[in-house]
Amino acid sequence: MRELNAHFFHPHLVKQGLVLAMAKGTEEAKKILALLASFVKEALVSKDHIAQGFALCGTALDDLKLDVPGAPAAFQEFVNRAKAEGLLDGDWQGPKK
Repeated sequence: MRELNAHFFHPHLVKQGLVLAMAKGTEEAKKILALLASFVKEALVSKDHIAQGFALCGTALDDLKLDVPGAPAAFQEFVNRAKAEGLLDGDWQGPKK
């Protein structure tokens, strides 16, 4: 990721990881969140990019729930876990409308 030097893409990477986790299930969700946490720890992705990626995913929930009916509930669970793990600020409210 460092070699690509494409910071503008990081929020989209976060969004794609969340979408994949929603489609696959709980175990994959844990792995994706652990991966995102490692990206932040290694300074590959900033916490701002994590928040932007969550916001992108949140704005796509209406479309996502067509393919993954449980997407809104799964997304809220990801938000709660991300807050608990310090990936998102505790006062993060979701995508700006």
